[in-house]
Amino acid sequence: MVNVLKACKERKIEQAIVGRGFFLVSSVIHLRMKDVKQMVVGFLSFGIFVLLINMTTNRPQFDPESLPLP
Repeated sequence: MVNVLKACKERKIEQAIVGRGFFLVSSVIHLRMKDVKQMVVGFLSFGIFVLLINMTTNRPQFDPESLPLP
């Protein structure tokens, strides 16, 4: 009977450790996902910013008729 209680106690501690580990891993993954989301948002906004700059600056547009025909 004492052995069963001891085993149950050890199992509980094991479960607690596993639970804590899972919580830590999930929180780390959550943080990583947050970082990835921020990176994607920053990258997209940077791309849109560059696009806007390219559209507002008056560069000579590509004229397909200026190409020599084969």
